[in-house]
Amino acid sequence: MVLCTRLYGYANINSDIRARDFETDLVWLLPGIFPSIVAPKAYKARDMIWDAFFKYFSEGHDSGPDVASVIKAQAEGAQNYGFKARDIGKFFNGMLFAANSNAAPTIFWLLLYIFADPT
Repeated sequence: MVLCTRLYGYANINSDIRARDFETDLVWLLPGIFPSIVAPKAYKARDMIWDAFFKYFSEGHDSGPDVASVIKAQAEGAQNYGFKARDIGKFFNGMLFAANSNAAPTIFWLLLYIFADPT
């Protein structure tokens, strides 16, 4: 969750979520067929993440000095196009999952590249 702090700043949503429940059963949420029955833990966790992001954006934490510029720019762009805090939070739920799920493979390949080059 260090990545969340680097992206969203110190007022991030880590304390409010159960990301493991969401990630474990995410595949069952994707079709959207009776998600509360098929994947109840993931469904509840997703709602918790959406609520946490809603609070984060409603309170203006996305413009803090410790928030990554990419997050600031995306949030500002979404707000300029008229998206509400709840909708922005749903979008950033996908960003959170993408950032966390790609961190480990990226680090692996980075280290492999570094150690494979003898110079």
